[in-house]
Amino acid sequence: MFTSLLNTEITIQERTNTGSDFKPVYTWSTYKTLKALKYKLNEREQPRNEGNTVMADYRFYTEYSSGVTNVMRVKHGTDYYNIYNVNDPNEMNRHLEINCKLQPDGVSNED
Repeated sequence: MFTSLLNTEITIQERTNTGSDFKPVYTWSTYKTLKALKYKLNEREQPRNEGNTVMADYRFYTEYSSGVTNVMRVKHGTDYYNIYNVNDPNEMNRHLEINCKLQPDGVSNED
């Protein structure tokens, strides 16, 4: 029943340093492709830091997948989202809530 709501596909990407510790060169590669439901967080739902900066403005609901962390990013269509946090509600391993921040022009603040 939950899976019928997942109406789009996202790619979880992981970052790899192909350079050295002294001169890092980062590349992104596909970690997993998942069915998802994209949800825009409203003003009250958006987590903020102490300086009132929005830390996440979108949430993706997906089927459960182990290994997804906040050092990865989400690619949806031509848009990129930095992952703020990943929640497994009630730790039941049924689905994930991935809270993300849309990055302008495909630029990641982790590059």
